[in-house]
Amino acid sequence: MSADRHWRGRACSLFFPAGTVRVLGLLMLALVLVSAVALWLGPVRLAWSEWLNLSPLQRFILSELRWPRVQLGLMVGAALAMAGFVLQRLTRVSIAAPSVLGLADGAGLGVVLLLFLGNGLGADIVITPLAMSLAALCGAALILVLLRALARRDRDMEKMVFAGLMMAAICKALISLLLLISPSDMAVQAQIWLIGSLAQANPALNRGLLLAFLLLAVLTLLHYRQLALCHLGDPLMQGLGSRVDGGRHRLYLLAAGLTAVAVAGAGQVGFVGLVVPHLVQRLCPRGVPAQLLGNACAGALLVVGADLLARTLFLPYELPVGILTALLGVPCFLWHYRRGVQR
Repeated sequence: MSADRHWRGRACSLFFPAGTVRVLGLLMLALVLVSAVALWLGPVRLAWSEWLNLSPLQRFILSELRWPRVQLGLMVGAALAMAGFVLQRLTRVSIAAPSVLGLADGAGLGVVLLLFLGNGLGADIVITPLAMSLAALCGAALILVLLRALARRDRDMEKMVFAGLMMAAICKALISLLLLISPSDMAVQAQIWLIGSLAQANPALNRGLLLAFLLLAVLTLLHYRQLALCHLGDPLMQGLGSRVDGGRHRLYLLAAGLTAVAVAGAGQVGFVGLVVPHLVQRLCPRGVPAQLLGNACAGALLVVGADLLARTLFLPYELPVGILTALLGVPCFLWHYRRGVQR
């Protein structure tokens, strides 16, 4: 039988229960294989025998088109899955996710408002990836502040989730209003982006998002102790000496930041943050560090695999990846709900 494993460092000590190392290894192997297939398949196929002697056109396709797209899919999937896991642990509500709590819609509203002010009013301003990321973060942070203000009056987390659903509906209505009064070209661009797409991936966008994602992911991993204690309840956490409010505020901000990174890169890719944490819970039932890493791998695997199907199923046409994640995510969630698994 395999034994529990510990990784000890100067700043933290990570716990990996028995069997989770094997599960994480299999998820990483599957992620590498799917990423390799995503680099290979497309309108122009790259034969395996030609990879050591690529033509200039093939090198351009591989380095400027496919690899940035795969890289963006890895970041978006990992960020959404980690954010969903953090929110479900904090609220102790199984349907909590960036899309359910309104964080994704708030981030989307921030980006659409930026596009509207920059291009919709004739200002002809160049929207940089950093500006989109900051706008998404501001939108998600605004929804988070409103939800936390409501939570201070009523500690019932289920009510906060329902309030998040209302916030998401309001954000969707405001986004629709902005699209209706915007120029047609900007509205079409924003509509495709809001459905969820990796088509805008490029090296410049990925570099900025990668730095933000790595920083947020490491900070989230370092807060594993607070996440591990969240299911105990506030009175017991306070009795153990844990600073409840400060730790929770930081974790909520980290979840909002991860959501903003995903929305700024690919728009509103749904169901990843809702479904993946439940599936990983079945594979890694113990150990918050292992569950965080498992969510990152499984979320990246889902988004890259869905984008691969979106690009290749209906050639030469391409579907937004958000459609595929919804088609794959809904049956998985219904299966989980039918199984009656409770967190």
